[in-house]
Amino acid sequence: MLVRRVSFVAAISMVAVVMLFVLNLVIGAVGPAHYRAVVLKALADGTLSERYRWLLGPPRTAPLFGGNDCLIASMLAAPIESPLKTAISPRVPTVSPTPPAPSGFASAPFCAELAALVLERPDVGFSYYHRYLHGDRTFAGLLLAVLPLGVAMQAMRIACFALLAGIGVVALARRRWHDERMRSDALIILVGVFALFYGLPQFSQSFSFAPTDMTLFAFVLFASIHPLGKLSKTGFVATIAVFGTAIAAFEFLTGGIPLAAALMIMLIVLERPRDIHTLARQVMWAGLTFGTAIVGCFALKLLVVWMVWGTGEIADFFSILALRIGGAVSQQIPPALADWLQARGIDVGLFDRSFPARVLLGGIMLSYSAFFIGWGSHILGGALVLLPLPYLLYRAGCVMRAGTAWPMRIEVHFLAIGLMPILWYLMFTNHTALHSSYMVRPLTLNVALAAIVLTLVPVEVRRKPAETVRA
Repeated sequence: MLVRRVSFVAAISMVAVVMLFVLNLVIGAVGPAHYRAVVLKALADGTLSERYRWLLGPPRTAPLFGGNDCLIASMLAAPIESPLKTAISPRVPTVSPTPPAPSGFASAPFCAELAALVLERPDVGFSYYHRYLHGDRTFAGLLLAVLPLGVAMQAMRIACFALLAGIGVVALARRRWHDERMRSDALIILVGVFALFYGLPQFSQSFSFAPTDMTLFAFVLFASIHPLGKLSKTGFVATIAVFGTAIAAFEFLTGGIPLAAALMIMLIVLERPRDIHTLARQVMWAGLTFGTAIVGCFALKLLVVWMVWGTGEIADFFSILALRIGGAVSQQIPPALADWLQARGIDVGLFDRSFPARVLLGGIMLSYSAFFIGWGSHILGGALVLLPLPYLLYRAGCVMRAGTAWPMRIEVHFLAIGLMPILWYLMFTNHTALHSSYMVRPLTLNVALAAIVLTLVPVEVRRKPAETVRA
């Protein structure tokens, strides 16, 4: 049975990757000239220079189109050397030394290269970008083939909020059934927390984040209508496999994988399986299916890259992966924090030599970047990041001290789910410190978990031994 299911999931992954390559051929037929024209039009109408302003906290702004969005646009606008090669891995522009971004472009990574490309600077070179499946580029290419950049960004934001609203509507409709009330109320809380504290007003307009977010919300909406535990065995595996391949396609190391895995387990837990063996079996098959889909997609991509470009590109993939896991982090320390540490005699090189120090730095960076999910407020963001997990730990401890059948208690399950993003941070310490501005977003799920336990689950207290009754 195991071999048959793994083969089934691998087949789904293979079909998905091939479909992605075919869609990339379609985008190639649209042509780089079209996408350069899209960027130039967005430059002329001011879309590229729009900035997002938070409601709370000190006045600050951030570019709506920058960073990975500039990189994705560069992939679409780069000249095509070979349609087949570009369908597998896109080309990106390189300029050495990198000039400042000209007026109208965001002062963010990759935006200067995009400007040099569309403004036709003569010193632009190109290299293939093999590290991901680049479903974000495929999605952006299909959308920008028919829509201007500003309209496409608004369409993504509307789609994200519409999917969240759909989850809420389904949960309200199913709430009238007694056995669905707890699950429906939990999903309503989940929708509210993500609508408020997931940074959607900003991130839902980004090609680097919106496709993953839409995939997550669409999966929750599907599971709201068709509970995973009530699907047939084949339907269960197929659903998780399709979900995993979609997450793999859009993965850009933006936190999609740990958040998707945690959401998937949360949905299974909310269905309240009848016993611990049923729950363990469902979680095991879900994890195995999801992991196989992720690994299968990337393995097939690497296999194709090896067949076309050779082993050197594969070595580059794993060297970058190793850098994101254990690379130096001292260079990622903000100058103000580095000066503060050095003034107190603390060597910043300690964060490269000591794993606990690396973890501490990651926690500091996530706590600082929490204003991205706290509407610009460091106080609100810090509370959202720092308080939910200790509360879940406290509630799980109450259950265990009470002496109840704690392995089946939702407080314990939610604590385990809440630790999943933390484990990802512990694995990718370099990436977490470097990109804390968006890697803080998966912690929004912990806010939802804590809110569900706080509002829907009564506090378990320790039971006193029964008094002896005298005759």
